[in-house]
Amino acid sequence: MKARYWMLPTVIAVLFPLCISCSKTQIAGGTDTETGGTMVVGYISNSDGTPAPNTIVTLIPTDYNPGDTASTAALLTDTTDADGVYTITTSTKGKYNIQAFDAQSCSRLILYGVNCVTSIVPAPPGVLKTPGSVRLFLPDSIDSMNDYCYIPGTEFLAWLTEQTDYIVIDSVPIGVVPSIRYSSAKSTESTVLRNGIPVTSGDTTTVYNPEWQYCCRISLNTSPSGADVNGDVVQFPVIIRLNSGNFDFSKAKTDGADIWFAKNDNTPLPYEIEYWDAGRQSAQLWVRVDTIRGNNSAQSILMYWGNAAAVNSSSGDKAFDTAAGFQGVWHLNEKGNDTARDATANHFDGVAYNMAGAAPAYEGPIGNGRAFDGDSSYITMPNTASGKLNFPEDSFFTVSVWVYADTFDNAFGSIVSKSLRQYGLWLTYFPLNSPKWEFFDFTRLTNWNTSTSPATSKQWVLLTGIRAGSFQYLYCNGEMVAARN
Repeated sequence: MKARYWMLPTVIAVLFPLCISCSKTQIAGGTDTETGGTMVVGYISNSDGTPAPNTIVTLIPTDYNPGDTASTAALLTDTTDADGVYTITTSTKGKYNIQAFDAQSCSRLILYGVNCVTSIVPAPPGVLKTPGSVRLFLPDSIDSMNDYCYIPGTEFLAWLTEQTDYIVIDSVPIGVVPSIRYSSAKSTESTVLRNGIPVTSGDTTTVYNPEWQYCCRISLNTSPSGADVNGDVVQFPVIIRLNSGNFDFSKAKTDGADIWFAKNDNTPLPYEIEYWDAGRQSAQLWVRVDTIRGNNSAQSILMYWGNAAAVNSSSGDKAFDTAAGFQGVWHLNEKGNDTARDATANHFDGVAYNMAGAAPAYEGPIGNGRAFDGDSSYITMPNTASGKLNFPEDSFFTVSVWVYADTFDNAFGSIVSKSLRQYGLWLTYFPLNSPKWEFFDFTRLTNWNTSTSPATSKQWVLLTGIRAGSFQYLYCNGEMVAARN
């Protein structure tokens, strides 16, 4: 079996939500403080834009621990006037959070990381909203009734009990909580259980797997504004690309071994790390999602990282499960004559010939690809003459590949095929001497059944050939361009 540019296609748009907190906020410690006082002046409104009078406003150091009875940090408060204005003066400069509560409507707000380093600090305007809550499942190592979880720099905490494996921190103002920490009444030490927890109005955010310090929600947008997929797709490996713009590689293990994926109900998702380069701050992963709903912009999955004790659970066998229909997947991100690894459990690894002088692997639409000279370089997959890639006549199978043609030279070129009397995708000039992509399937009754489409050079094309019994289809870049019965 020969192949050129064999890669797995993906059509799901992956969007990373951007979680923003105040710049350079310190979660703990008072290292930014200096001698001298600060007057903080701010304005608070209701959700309808009107001033919020009689609102209790509290200025809290960002390292404040509400469960530490020995804490000497004084919480300073004021009540807004008829115009929603408050003024609080502190004798110590530093980083503070501003917490506000309206007793009549039970609405709240919090402003994280207000930098009080000048004599007068105008605080950002705040809007009172209905709060939410956080439900946090506890690590197995935590079971003491003297322990508690809290949000640093706030008055929000929850004491542990022996009757539950989770705690609930109620009435948390909306926004992104910088962190939730665990501590004990018997100790001044604390441990981060999770960073960057989003809280929405009137809703409960559930935090699973606190062994991982970080979690990001990844949206799978199949609506017209995203991938524009109408129908549901099952057992689909979604490609996840990480770079310096959407991921902090310093927070994960150097090889990505602590990466882990799950559905929103905490069901684990199988995944494969195709490559992970912390030095270049680049990585590519595949996550198999059981069902991706069509025309939906609300579906998401969760990615976890930041767990020193985590064991690498990356597995191509599981991400491209043969039980889900994947019989051969070659990423082709190797170089030269290196073995072309099959990601599936079949391990139909390819042997490269005359590839040492070929161009090295370079970036394609979904990762790195292999370059072939169009003459003598090729890759074969041994032990595939019979078995799982030996599809019988009029069976059901799909062959898909990304291909890039530098130039057209009026010469036939095999892209991927399993002999001339089986199936494959190739570049042909027959019968009109013009370049065409072609999917073929051979049967004894009809010989070669072909489906073609005009070929283009100097651009990546996703070719997909589908055999469905006596029907045959060719797709280019996700659009059906040829069909026959």
